[in-house]
Amino acid sequence: MVGSCVRACHPSECAEALALLDEEFIFSRGRTLSFGVRFAAALGQPDARMLLMRTDGRIDAALLVRPFGWITPERDWRAAMVGLVWTRPECRGRGQGSELLREAESLMRASGIEFAVLWTTRPGFYARCGWIAADCGALGHWTGGDAPAPSPAAAGELWPAIHTLRESLGGERVARDLNAYAALLPPATEHDANFEHGAYALIGRAGATGYVYEIGGRAEGLPAIWSALRRRYRELYLNLRGSSAAQAWLSTQPGIDWQEQKLAMWLRLSAQADAAQFGRWYLPFLDRI
Repeated sequence: MVGSCVRACHPSECAEALALLDEEFIFSRGRTLSFGVRFAAALGQPDARMLLMRTDGRIDAALLVRPFGWITPERDWRAAMVGLVWTRPECRGRGQGSELLREAESLMRASGIEFAVLWTTRPGFYARCGWIAADCGALGHWTGGDAPAPSPAAAGELWPAIHTLRESLGGERVARDLNAYAALLPPATEHDANFEHGAYALIGRAGATGYVYEIGGRAEGLPAIWSALRRRYRELYLNLRGSSAAQAWLSTQPGIDWQEQKLAMWLRLSAQADAAQFGRWYLPFLDRI
């Protein structure tokens, strides 16, 4: 590939790179809101790194590496998410994507990252690059609600209370600050949230459809959370850790169809990560990119 190179995205190139990613993953699929709006905090994170492959001055491939902290009862981990992996359609099959992933791996190792994670519907490609598939997520689908009712409060007003509760409960989790709650995953166009009796739900709304990013908190609040969601949406997608307290309780409720998720892939980057049981770890949708 004459004149090709992989390097970090310069600030002056960000608009061009985001426009290409938006066209591929957002606008061409009939969705709205740029990645720059959906993931403003992640894209603006000081240690996040967009990598580009340029060939003769043109961007041919890109991906984002976003470091994060993963907290377990045993220890805190230095980790990274890889997302927004893109190759120009006419360049696919030429090895640009693999080269970009190798450069991202080198960058993460040099930065002291212990493991990386991504989500994909193309596991074969990433497996050939050394990633392993392991996912304990469960996706629930429910339909049959009444006309959606307006949220009782602006979602942002509930985020501080939800964040405080989440931190007090401990357990395995992504290190998160309040800015993280502003993430809005496709195809949602609005934020929604619910907080009832020590339990909470974080939701992305797209019209009468709700995409539940996370349900957590105390078991006694789950019935009120589920009742509120059924009143406010005609259709719900529930993204949860399989066999979590919330998923176990919701599995007893009628009308929800469940299926295993098979999207998460992991890359070991340290000796400590060699012993990690990735199949038991679940990163909520809110934290993903």
